[in-house]
Amino acid sequence: MKHARLLPLGACLLAAGLVLAACGGQSGGGSSDGGIGDTTAATADETSAPADSGGSGSGVAASTPVEQVIVDLVDAVNAGDAAGAMEFVCEGSESAVQAAVEELAGDPPGLVVEEFASDASGGVTATAAGAAGGGPVGASIGAADISTGPCVAAVFVT
Repeated sequence: MKHARLLPLGACLLAAGLVLAACGGQSGGGSSDGGIGDTTAATADETSAPADSGGSGSGVAASTPVEQVIVDLVDAVNAGDAAGAMEFVCEGSESAVQAAVEELAGDPPGLVVEEFASDASGGVTATAAGAAGGGPVGASIGAADISTGPCVAAVFVT
């Protein structure tokens, strides 16, 4: 499994915002921070929900439908179900996301969502970590609630 270098969370949020803007979502544009807006984060240490030890994507409890769609995609990837994971991807973002989903699902990494960060426009970026092929695997996943409902717009393997 190829490993990309870890992108800063702000860069991932910006990238997710750009992808969302391209597929009809809101990117929170107009702010001086490149459309990211203020972010808030919930980490496994800051939430009262226990982390799931079974390799589920629900390490941090999802508290919104946008966070839940990220957990659902991670669960499908962990099951090795690339086609199932793609069901959670925004229309128009499939080509940008498919290679990362197939890479992750091809050697299921047991990803666990470690953190959600929300921006002012309702977009959410999650960081997830696991292991595959004898090494650590991470992912940054961007999602939003667009006109057709919550969906994943970006997945970056880290």
